[in-house]
Amino acid sequence: MRIFYILMLYFIPLCSFAQRNKKIEIQKITITNSYVVDAIKQLIDDSNKDNKLFEDGFGYIVLDGISFRNYTTMSDKTPNSGKWTDTLTSFNVHLGSAYLGSSDPECFQCDYFPTYYTYIDGRLVLVYDDAFRWLTPRKQRLRIEKKYTDEVFSDKSVKKLSKIVNQTLQQTLDTSFVFYNPFEDRSYKLDKRQRKNISKAKLLSSASFTYKKNSYNVFILRNGAITVRKD
Repeated sequence: MRIFYILMLYFIPLCSFAQRNKKIEIQKITITNSYVVDAIKQLIDDSNKDNKLFEDGFGYIVLDGISFRNYTTMSDKTPNSGKWTDTLTSFNVHLGSAYLGSSDPECFQCDYFPTYYTYIDGRLVLVYDDAFRWLTPRKQRLRIEKKYTDEVFSDKSVKKLSKIVNQTLQQTLDTSFVFYNPFEDRSYKLDKRQRKNISKAKLLSSASFTYKKNSYNVFILRNGAITVRKD
């Protein structure tokens, strides 16, 4: 019962805030949690070694799937022992290249804005807070007719972050850029003739699925150990 009252004291102010402020600013923050910072730095280091495109500055980092539930998971250290270990916190970090702000109906990632953003080792990091999104539910988006983001974030902060993200995707405008279509599982290029009939926004949004791998699932265990699963 005590936990219930604590949760109510936490949620009620946030819900009231969301109701009073329909348009919320996407904030720039500083991540001080060493587990998160280390995981992001490791992803950056590994990606710089394995991916020339990322090393040259294309795209950004996504931090999402943050969970604070206490649950059990099979320890990667002893995959065949059947031993279960308590997990206190988990989160995901992976590479991203979606052009935020595009109205392209084929890019379902392009209007999914983060709650926060920051920089680590000079790379843009977008932070998606699922708890915040649950507290501020949005109306069901109608693709093309109405943007999903209009229900929560201010136009000013959306435009600002779109511009920042846009700066990490400029290599898309080069004719040597290799696009990837996940629905057909194929890579392709667009020559100058083909590009004449495609808008800049369409080119940028077409690169949303460039990164197919490089995803880390991080689990912080009750005993202080850290388990990282790479997809």
